[in-house]
Amino acid sequence: TKRDGQFRPLTVRVKRPGLQVRARKGYNAAKGRPPAGTASPAGIAASIAMREALDSPVPVTGLGMRAFAAPMMGAKPKASVLVVVELEGPALKFKQEGAQFVNNVELAIVAMDEGGKIRDGAKDTAELKLRPETHALITKNGVRLTRRLELPPGNYQLRIGARESVGGLLGSV
Repeated sequence: TKRDGQFRPLTVRVKRPGLQVRARKGYNAAKGRPPAGTASPAGIAASIAMREALDSPVPVTGLGMRAFAAPMMGAKPKASVLVVVELEGPALKFKQEGAQFVNNVELAIVAMDEGGKIRDGAKDTAELKLRPETHALITKNGVRLTRRLELPPGNYQLRIGARESVGGLLGSV
């Protein structure tokens, strides 16, 4: 929360020999006062745990995920950005209700400009109600969720979080 613009080093260590750690060396803290009227990622209508994960400068690793963004032409003057999030299947827990396997996945995406102002974002809930054969495929391969954002030209930081309801696992990038 200290806004001094200083570099904050990060150190990642593992106990098992033979592993290679790939992590960023740190991050620069924000500088000065927050701009007036600027919301934090917590400004989206997400659960408290999700808002805390989105506010954190360090990713939360409980629910494994990969994400990528593809910018495209949009309605002028904005561009359209497709954000794709892939959740690891083995981590997803399901409860069986009759012949279906059920879980809800909360997905929150926030695009912040260089000044820290939220330019677009959303919270979606994917209600997974799967047949046994689909459940087996998702458990093995994972699930892919997509969301399109509309952004004016510029540089952005995307903050993405996902939380599954049955096991309560949370992840963010």
